[in-house]
Amino acid sequence: MLYKASPLFGTSSTERWKEASDAQMEVIELANQGIYSLPSVSNYEEYAALFCNAENPEIIFEKLYDSSISSTAYSASYPMSSPPGAYNGYNGWGVWLPTYNITNVYQKADGTDFSMSGLKNYNIQIPSIDDTTGEIVYKDSTIVATEINPYDNREMRFYANILYDGSLWGYGDDNHAVQIYESGQEGVISGEQSPTYTSGEYWNATQTGYYLRKFMNANYNQWDETIMDNTPWIFFRLAEFYLNYAECQIELGNNAEALKYINLIRKRVNLPDASGINIREEYEYERKVELMFEGQRFFDLRRWKRMEEAYSTANLPTAMKVYKLLDGTLLYTHSTTILQKRSFREAMYWMPVPRYELNKCPNLDGRPYED
Repeated sequence: MLYKASPLFGTSSTERWKEASDAQMEVIELANQGIYSLPSVSNYEEYAALFCNAENPEIIFEKLYDSSISSTAYSASYPMSSPPGAYNGYNGWGVWLPTYNITNVYQKADGTDFSMSGLKNYNIQIPSIDDTTGEIVYKDSTIVATEINPYDNREMRFYANILYDGSLWGYGDDNHAVQIYESGQEGVISGEQSPTYTSGEYWNATQTGYYLRKFMNANYNQWDETIMDNTPWIFFRLAEFYLNYAECQIELGNNAEALKYINLIRKRVNLPDASGINIREEYEYERKVELMFEGQRFFDLRRWKRMEEAYSTANLPTAMKVYKLLDGTLLYTHSTTILQKRSFREAMYWMPVPRYELNKCPNLDGRPYED
């Protein structure tokens, strides 16, 4: 019903948004009856643990996995998110890599927007491999960077969802600071989870400067060959329906009601209430951050008809670079090199109905809904 009311599916109407609102409220009423609840947390570790707990009372529908090594129904969240233990020999291997843009979305702990500060010019030496000799050479470079750690004093979901340079990760005695920094001066060895680490299989490390932490079970011992990770995959949880309902209320002009449910999400992570002054913007922040990496964003942008914006040059994936100097100073800089070129045309909002299917059913209307 939420999707049907959205712009992609034709002209929005009060009737559609009311139907969608009623549908969300049916689920919310179950929470009001105590069937589901939004667990409170006091720190980012507790928030992160919610996604590894199959008995989390917020979960409405989930896929369960077996921890038995003999089973083929084990979760792939852990090895795919990586690094699965900063010092387990994978040398930073990771598949799902948060970008510079998405990590900067997270607010500060006081609820204000984050931005890089203290930027100025620095002269560093960047290592590269000589194509002829295969040896490391250092090139003098000037970068715009800051010594102010951008990871200090951020809201708890940042720490629960993102592994960054200096994050503690790894099971038991293997719990160490993830080293994503790169050499910024001759004589400095790049960190073991960086793409320029030269003493191991560095070729498979992060290209964005970040790894994904969400869905990663801090209590899973990757060294124990008798068990597998059984982190569930959550399809529906209560927070999504609170947000769905808030969007419906905004579209119906009931901003005070929408704000109530937006702030239920913010209160859980110890953020101050949203003001309601720019309620659509405040709502979209909560939806983007609370549901981040849960498979919602692509479809939200599609139903809002905002894909061209998301795939514009300004929003293509780029990286955070952290350079370490001989005296231990860390410099944080935005590398504007586009890591992956992407494009989106209006025609791509809809997948075509294959002609052979249309031939089977001549009465089937193959045009987009909005037509």
